[in-house]
Amino acid sequence: MKNKTAYQLFNDLDTKPKAWDKIVEISTKKSYPKGFELCKAGSYPKNYYFITSGIIRKYYTNNKGKEFNKLLFTNNHVAASLTALTTNSVSNFTIECLTPVTLYEVSFEKLMNIIKNDLELANIYTEMIHLFFRVLEESEIEKVTMEATERYLNFQKRFPSIVNKIPLFHIASYLGITPIQLSRIRKNLKDQV
Repeated sequence: MKNKTAYQLFNDLDTKPKAWDKIVEISTKKSYPKGFELCKAGSYPKNYYFITSGIIRKYYTNNKGKEFNKLLFTNNHVAASLTALTTNSVSNFTIECLTPVTLYEVSFEKLMNIIKNDLELANIYTEMIHLFFRVLEESEIEKVTMEATERYLNFQKRFPSIVNKIPLFHIASYLGITPIQLSRIRKNLKDQV
């Protein structure tokens, strides 16, 4: 199943919502360097991030300090520590820029205040949340039902522009395999061509 990005969702709208200008007013365009942490595990996040360019990872760290990439986001995707935002609790995840990133930062609190009074925007927001959870669910299903090579091939289809822009160990972590396994998979696929 091919998921729409948040950008595609907005583009599919016949007309912009009446309160769209209110969303624009609470959005701030920002640029961040590679390595910048938009949200740190243990902090209280305040924003959604709508990515216009660059690559972001959402990862958690176990008690031994090992990092595990949960999600990767690129152009036209929305990144956030959703559970922490909606429960006003600390984030279990760190959200980090893997490349230089340009994005729109949107205050969660201000967005919720606007949505409370606008059914049209509330419906769009609900659809965005559904998209987010579909992506998350598909990723979880792939990790337990597919072989590593299948997961990598799906990754290449889903993120064709990422493969050569970030270190392979980030891709391996996202796929739930070791960098050595990923190197073998890539070599085997190259040998088959």
